[in-house]
Amino acid sequence: MNKSTVIDFLNVTRAEIDKEALWGFAIDHPKKGNQAKTYTIEISGWVLGKKSKVVAVEVLSEGRVLGQVPVNIERLGVSKLYPGVSWAKRCGFNIEVGVIGLPLQGEVRIRAVLENRSTVLLGIIHYHRQPLHSNYQAKLQPLVFTSSGRSGTTWLMRIFSQHPSIIASEFYPYEFRVSQYWIQMLNILSQPRNPDKFQGTYFYQEFQSIGPNPYHGKLNGHAAHDWLGRDYPEQFADFCRHSIDNLYEYMGRNQGKIVSELSHNTDSQHQQFYFVEKFLPNPHRKLLLEVYPQAKEIVLVRDFRDICCSALAFNTKRGYMSFGRQRVDSDREYVKTTIKNTAANLLEIWRERKEEAHLVRYEDLILAPEQTL
Repeated sequence: MNKSTVIDFLNVTRAEIDKEALWGFAIDHPKKGNQAKTYTIEISGWVLGKKSKVVAVEVLSEGRVLGQVPVNIERLGVSKLYPGVSWAKRCGFNIEVGVIGLPLQGEVRIRAVLENRSTVLLGIIHYHRQPLHSNYQAKLQPLVFTSSGRSGTTWLMRIFSQHPSIIASEFYPYEFRVSQYWIQMLNILSQPRNPDKFQGTYFYQEFQSIGPNPYHGKLNGHAAHDWLGRDYPEQFADFCRHSIDNLYEYMGRNQGKIVSELSHNTDSQHQQFYFVEKFLPNPHRKLLLEVYPQAKEIVLVRDFRDICCSALAFNTKRGYMSFGRQRVDSDREYVKTTIKNTAANLLEIWRERKEEAHLVRYEDLILAPEQTL
C-alpha cells in the first residue's frame, strides 16, 4: 500500500446465485487488486429479481447497515439479455460507503432487498485500509474506561478524577462524555451522502440538524471528490481533536490542572495529561482509538451475575427501568439477551485489545484497591 492509497481491496467474493429469487447479478466494481485514495468504498453493479423485484441494495459491516440505495440505474445490456422481464431496464445500482470507524482489515457485505422484504446476499468485499490520519498534535490523550453499567465505573472515575494529570468531570456520576460527542460528529459528517435518508437539498429546509455532506459521493470523477473523501475527513479529525483538547484544557484550569503546551511531546520531560471517559462497547470507542493511537484503555469487568442483580435493584430503587431492561419483557429475557450480549462484547474487546489494554476486575478493586490501582 503506497502513501496515496487509503484502501486495498484484497478480494471480492461473489455469492452463489439464489436461482429461486434472482435471474442474475454482477458486482462491476471494485475488483480484487483495486485501490482507493479516499476513505470510502464505491460499489456498482446490477441485480435482477425473478419472482419479486429488487428494490434496493444494502452494504453491511459487522451486521450494521452502512448504507442503502434504490436499484434504478439504467442497464440496457441487461434488458437485452432478459427482454421478458419488465424491470430489467433499470436494475443497476451504485453506492458509496465510508470506512471510517470500521475495522482496519475486514469485510463488507452486499445484499439485495426484494419487494417482498426478503434479502439475498450478493457478495463480500475484503479490504485493508489505513487509519484516519490527523495532523493535529493533541495535548491530552484519552484514558478509556470500557465496561458495562453497574460495574464500578463511577467509583473508579471518582478516584481517577483526583489524579493531578487526569482531567474528568468533578461531579457525580462523572459522565462528561465530551470526546464521544465530537467523535460522533466526525463519524457522521465524514461519511458520503446517503440519498435514501438525506436528499441532496435537505439542508435547504432543515435548520435543526445536519447529516453527511450531500456533495460527498455526488461528485465522482470530479477533482473535489478526492478532497471530500480524504482531505476533508482528515481536516475534520483535526478540528474534533482540537475541540476536545480545548474543552478539557478549560476544565483542567478550573481544577488547578494546567496542561503544558509541550505535554504532547513524548520526548520532553513534561508530564502527559489525560482526559478520562466511560465507554460502552460501541462505535464511538473504536473510532476514538483509531484517531488517538496513543490512548490508554482499561477494560473493567465484574461478575455478570452481580451486574444483573445490581441493575435490577437500582431500577427498583429509582422506580423506572434502565440498563437495557426496558427493552425486554422479563428478567429472564434480560439475562438471556442483554447480559449475555454484554458479556460476549466485552470478551471480544479483550481478545482484540489484550496486548494494549489493561484488564481490571471489580472484585479486585474492592478487596485490594491499592494493589490493583
